[in-house]
Amino acid sequence: MPYLLILLLLTSCFKSKEKGALYLTESKPTIENLGTNPIIEDLERQVRLFEEKELEWQEIQKEALYEFKKIEKIVRKKCYDCHDSDTKLPIYGRVLPSINPVNHHQVDGIKALDMVHKFPLKAEGNPPQLALLKSFRNAVIDKTMPLKIYTKVYPFRKIRKKDQKKLLAWLNPLIEKVENFNDKYESINLDPTPAGRVKKVFANKCMRCHGNGVSKGGFGGMEDLEALKKSKHVNLENPTESELYLLSYNKKMPPSIRESLSDEELQTILDWIQAESAPKD
Repeated sequence: MPYLLILLLLTSCFKSKEKGALYLTESKPTIENLGTNPIIEDLERQVRLFEEKELEWQEIQKEALYEFKKIEKIVRKKCYDCHDSDTKLPIYGRVLPSINPVNHHQVDGIKALDMVHKFPLKAEGNPPQLALLKSFRNAVIDKTMPLKIYTKVYPFRKIRKKDQKKLLAWLNPLIEKVENFNDKYESINLDPTPAGRVKKVFANKCMRCHGNGVSKGGFGGMEDLEALKKSKHVNLENPTESELYLLSYNKKMPPSIRESLSDEELQTILDWIQAESAPKD
């Protein structure tokens, strides 16, 4: 009988130790003992991607600022009067600001493109860097900036061929780097739905002038897809007749031919309108 009692006690202690060990293990989970948990692995991958993305962007910014030194003299002389929020206008531009056309030019210029930080660029509505860089490049190539009314007063501030060459030597490589950067990290927060894909098109090609508080030509709010699909610019009954689609299809918008939407981008807009016009379950 005593032997049986001793055996029962030993068995009970052994089981208690086993349970205690198991409890300790479960109360302190670690990556090692979780094995190949797909949720944890995906979270780890996302964290690594975000960290990598931040470091890579810092490198792009650092190099862009370093290279900017080569064009800073040109930009300061020919762009800053209208595109630098730290630059003060001469006294004649500050008199009666509410009705002064010189003041208006600067206000509008800073809204469209503010180079106060050199890079990243700024603008009203915080459009993507790629959109701002391409807009800057278009103005350099087409010589639409500085404004003709400005260069009539200051003819020595025109963009000459040698200026153009130096500016493009900064812009082209930077645009390529930002494009590659965007493509590389597109998987982060990627929304593959028609609405998610059209948001990307609008952000890159439209919202610099028509979204996030900017409404050139009286048309804005493109960031609000719900309101946009109910507007006169979208025809849910006949998607291909939507003004939003036709203006892009006929190359009228964006105004620069260099920013015209690709066939894929046009199809993305059409896919979104068609998805919105389809009967909901």
